[in-house]
Amino acid sequence: MGWIVVAHALDLVPVGPQATGTGVSKAASILGNTGDWIQQMIGVFGWLDTQSPLLTYLFWYAVIGLFVLLALGCARRRHAGALLLLMLVVVFVPVAISYGQAHRLGVIWQGRYIMPMAVGVPLMAVALVERVGALRAVRTRVATVVCSVVACAAFAAFAQALRRYAVGVKGPIDYLRGAWQPPLGATALTVAALVALALSGLFVRHLVGRDSGGDEPDLPQAVGPAPVGGQGERRPEQGKHVWSDPARRRVRAYRLSSLSSTTSSAASALFTACSPLAPGRGSCQEAG
Repeated sequence: MGWIVVAHALDLVPVGPQATGTGVSKAASILGNTGDWIQQMIGVFGWLDTQSPLLTYLFWYAVIGLFVLLALGCARRRHAGALLLLMLVVVFVPVAISYGQAHRLGVIWQGRYIMPMAVGVPLMAVALVERVGALRAVRTRVATVVCSVVACAAFAAFAQALRRYAVGVKGPIDYLRGAWQPPLGATALTVAALVALALSGLFVRHLVGRDSGGDEPDLPQAVGPAPVGGQGERRPEQGKHVWSDPARRRVRAYRLSSLSSTTSSAASALFTACSPLAPGRGSCQEAG
């Protein structure tokens, strides 16, 4: 707000490309920019003149698409509906806003304007997949693949942006010895970015592996028939499987039933021994 007031930023009126047609055709023309806006949220640099490598977009589309499809297919209906609603908002809110301003400013929307809401799509999708446990058995391996893929995509985008400034958009692929060099040099920054991305991926992989405790699913072990004596529980081996709640309730009920039966039998025997009517017994002292 301070910058807008001091620099009179609102005095500058941006002018974008004009939307063709009227009514539905105009809305459809604006909707056609959705692909460009999605690419801008992933990585378009400079004056929107330098796109990331194709590999970056494909990797991001694959990762986000995987979790979105799993969430829509496995989550509860209301959760899947909330995710679908969020996706529709991310797609159609920019179209509605641009439609209302296109007659005066043209289509000036950029992907970064809706990005704070758009990042909720992959976050919500991952949360729903984790909630239903769709990848519980392989979550560590999936985390390894996803971290590797995202790190490669980010490094390719970083290298492309640095290449733009070092040798130009249409310059040679080798930008390490370009005419312009950033502080510390292009080589040092490239190596630093590679190391930082690798460490970040390993850290996330470590967190997921620590929380999952391995790739084996958490399955309950069967409860066999109880032997005589009230020992009705077969304990699982250390580090293998754990008891489910129904199994615990069955074992607890059996223990209570066995204890009640044993107590009743002991009380009945004591009453019989202490009773004056018991044959051969005169009193509790004699029974003792």
